[in-house]
Amino acid sequence: MKIAVRNAYPEKGQYDWSNDLPRWEKLGTIEVAFYKVKPFLTNVLIKDVVEPFSKLALYVPDVHMAHARLTIKDEFLTTLIKTIKVAKALNSSYIVVHPSFGQLKDIKIFLQTVVTPLLEQNDLYISWETFESKRRIFGGPEGIIEFCKTNPRYKMCYDFSHIHKPEKEVLKDIEKYFSCLAVLHASNRISSKGKQHLPLFQKRTEFGRTDLDFKKIIAFLKAKNYQGSFVLEYLYEYHSLLLKDALRVKELLSH
Repeated sequence: MKIAVRNAYPEKGQYDWSNDLPRWEKLGTIEVAFYKVKPFLTNVLIKDVVEPFSKLALYVPDVHMAHARLTIKDEFLTTLIKTIKVAKALNSSYIVVHPSFGQLKDIKIFLQTVVTPLLEQNDLYISWETFESKRRIFGGPEGIIEFCKTNPRYKMCYDFSHIHKPEKEVLKDIEKYFSCLAVLHASNRISSKGKQHLPLFQKRTEFGRTDLDFKKIIAFLKAKNYQGSFVLEYLYEYHSLLLKDALRVKELLSH
């Protein structure tokens, strides 16, 4: 299992990327994430993203694509092509993509005839991030797994904060979707209060008790010999806990 933290590129120059990255060397693995399509396409230079990694002992197993809508095909394709260039430069294997609102029937041919050949040519995979909304393409994890069964260049990114199920059902999901899982976005949540992307090991918060016992989930993943990425993704106010919690996950796996 590759333990990583999500690190969002400063698309609007919010901080110095090259000076920020060295703090993650102790962990050794990060997910590079982009957010808004327009600043990604207009402001972000690929060399500025990748150059700092030549001097750092950091591995990037997956890149999170900016949130381009699949139903706006030209924009999605332009965003994907640029993301592929970043992923190739960082030796990443997976590109995490949000399924946008829409219907699969409207973009299925586009995926099969345009997107899939691009992935094959570059030996990359798209990992669809899970959401429960039926208004999104795939309509949830079940739709993703069905699509992945017949489209081998596509995998699943299971986000623990986006799936509002009890812990027992989450473990059943991992079992059920295991063959398709490539990336896990890990954070705790309090679904009854609409709170998500909370620290893994924080059992109680000002909003109440968190839903998931990540010691149990990590032990389950270890027993299953999960080999994908386990990416900690927290709200900004909890970013100071990311490194400590990621190293704790590594420690749990070592026992």
